[in-house]
Amino acid sequence: MDNPSYKIIRVARDQDLIEQIGRDIYFDVVDHDRVRTFHVLKQTPFKLFKVGELKEISKKAEEKELKLFLEVELGLHRRPVAPPVKSTEDILLFFKLYDPEKGELRLFVNSYAKPYDILGKVNEMAGFGPNEEVDLYEEIKFVPFVMCELIDRAASFRTNQETVRFVSYFNSLDEFIGAAEISGSGEGPSSGTQTSHILPRAPSSEEVENAKQSLKECLSDLFKLNMKDRLASALSTLSIAETGLSDEQRSSVLEFRVNFDNFITDYLTFEQDNSEYELLKLQSDLLSSAMKKNRETHLSYKELSEKLAREKEELKKKLEETKSRNAKLISDWEALMAESKETKSKYISQKPKLAEAEERKRIAEERMSRSTAAWSSLKARFL
Repeated sequence: MDNPSYKIIRVARDQDLIEQIGRDIYFDVVDHDRVRTFHVLKQTPFKLFKVGELKEISKKAEEKELKLFLEVELGLHRRPVAPPVKSTEDILLFFKLYDPEKGELRLFVNSYAKPYDILGKVNEMAGFGPNEEVDLYEEIKFVPFVMCELIDRAASFRTNQETVRFVSYFNSLDEFIGAAEISGSGEGPSSGTQTSHILPRAPSSEEVENAKQSLKECLSDLFKLNMKDRLASALSTLSIAETGLSDEQRSSVLEFRVNFDNFITDYLTFEQDNSEYELLKLQSDLLSSAMKKNRETHLSYKELSEKLAREKEELKKKLEETKSRNAKLISDWEALMAESKETKSKYISQKPKLAEAEERKRIAEERMSRSTAAWSSLKARFL
């Protein structure tokens, strides 16, 4: 039960690290829902909590004092080795040796040190021979499966960390691009506007024949907007013709003429919606291509990064120059990542617009299909 006067402190023991790291999906940290928790008054200083609460839970019936243990490293003649002088460049490495019967391996190193320099120490800690060949990997992802990246022995830990960060991001970008390519889109018919022609008198037989010929010519081809007036005039003439048409032809003409304005409106609506859809689809395709191009650029940057790392090792005399180039590369990489995030954001924001356009296109297709049925019926009567 929550109490605003208390705070919760979670304590992860060394044993928690040993039990959880390497057995679950967690690394570097533990699952805080599976460690010991304490409810402490908010005003209690943390120092008192450490001395008081931790002492209380360690008490047994015959024990009245808190025992503290210090982990030490033994050197020559099993004498304790003094810890290295701490600096802001020190980092703590956790090693996972894939032997469930063993405990944990960890080591403080300088962030500018290189993995090659610690292989002897790692072999010693793992119980291997001094010349045993080992590969070092860094875990960069756990869901839906574990993904590891091979560490470059010649590059510093800091450089490896930066490289892995970029690789992790662009791997996730690859997955995003793949998912985006799964979604597709369809195509469909067309729609129109309004026009009406009314003749004040019954047309002559010659006018009726001319109108029938004009109608046949229109029906013999796909509807185009430039035939609207010609078709409207023919329908208007035939709708008031007293002779020259069968009852079925007259009925079809009258029915189609009544819906002529809707037919034109549907056609124009479809043309507009279809054009908007095609434009948005083109923009989405361009954004998708940009993401793929950035992925290709990323691979070239990665290759260049590895080349620069080798140059730093081989050309020590040009170390300062190489560091400068590497810094420039990292800056460009950051810019590329920022550009990729912006492109991805634009692509995501574009999806609802594309979906709306696709929905409008679908509605227009449905409306057009009704008009097309009327068109086909009329066409069947005359062709």
